[in-house]
Amino acid sequence: MQSEIGKCSTPSTSSCSNTNLQDATKSYRHERETVEFSVKGPVGISLNDDSITNSGCAVLDLIFSMPSQVGEITFRNYYTMWLSILVKINLNFSDNDNTGNNTSNASSANNCKSDTTTDWIKSVPKKIIMPYPHYETGSQDIVCIPATESIVEWKNLVAMRLILRQPSPVWKTFHVEEINVYKDLPRRGANKESPAESLMLLVKKQTIASLKWIPKTEHVPNETFGAYEFTFG
Repeated sequence: MQSEIGKCSTPSTSSCSNTNLQDATKSYRHERETVEFSVKGPVGISLNDDSITNSGCAVLDLIFSMPSQVGEITFRNYYTMWLSILVKINLNFSDNDNTGNNTSNASSANNCKSDTTTDWIKSVPKKIIMPYPHYETGSQDIVCIPATESIVEWKNLVAMRLILRQPSPVWKTFHVEEINVYKDLPRRGANKESPAESLMLLVKKQTIASLKWIPKTEHVPNETFGAYEFTFG
C-alpha cells in the first residue's frame, strides 16, 4: 500500500474518460500481432551506498523467444516517474529467418545467438511517464512507446531492458505491469484510429452537437409559454 501522504496530495482527475480510454485500448489491442517474451525482474539496484530497497531505481528485462521486430511496447505504470530503454540486437538474424514454422524459427534463433548479439544499446534515453513524482498524476496510466521514439531501430531484438526511476521517497514501491509488445507500429489510418484519437473525436462531436442544439418553439402551445412566464416571472 502506498503512503497516505501522496494520496492526500493528489490533484483530482476524471475517472470516466480514463475508463472509456482503457476500454477502447483493450479493443484496439486485440487486433494486433504480439511478440512473445519472458520477464525477468524488476530488480532494485543502487549506484551508491544507499539501501537497494529504497534506491529509487529498478531494472526489468524482457527476453524475446527469438530475434524479433518490435513496433510498440505498452504497459500500465505503477508510480514510476521515468524510464530508459536499452536493447540487445542480433546482428546475424536476417528477415528471411522470420518466416516459416516455429521449429525452423527456433533453430535459426539458436544458431545465431553466441557472438552476434550486441551489448546493451541505449534506445530511449529518458521517457517521463509521471510528471510530478510526489503526486498521483500519471501514476497508473497506460503508456505506449512506439519504435519511432527509439534512437536505434527495433529490429532483430533479443532483449529489451527497462530502467525504472522514482526519486520521490513518498512511494514505497514502483514498477510497470500489464506489459504488451507488438510487432507492428500503431495504426494511424483513417479506418484505424488510436483509442485516444477515437475518444477525443467522440467528445468533440458531442460537444459541437450540444452547442448547436436549439429548441424548436414553433409547435409549442401558447399556454406553455404562459406557464413558464408564471413560474419564473
